Amino acid sequence: MQSRLLDDLATRVVIPLVLKTLAPPIRVKTLNPLFSIDGEEYVLMTRAMASVPANRLRASIGTVAMERDHIVRAIDALLSGI
Repeated sequence: MQSRLLDDLATRVVIPLVLKTLAPPIRVKTLNPLFSIDGEEYVLMTRAMASVPANRLRASIGTVAMERDHIVRAIDALLSGI
């Protein structure tokens, strides 16, 4: 989720995506938006947002950049309850 402007940092802010079929049944629409990737539906697990060492992450397999507005709203909901 972290801006490319911060690629020199040793950590990355991440938010897990979980297959909808495996996600917990309680989902707040704003906090946990659904994204379709390669024909599969994923839930953004915003409450599990974390900072992890960049060297622990694998290569990127895609992007959800086009979902920026939903992601920012989800983070806002997590931090401020809006």
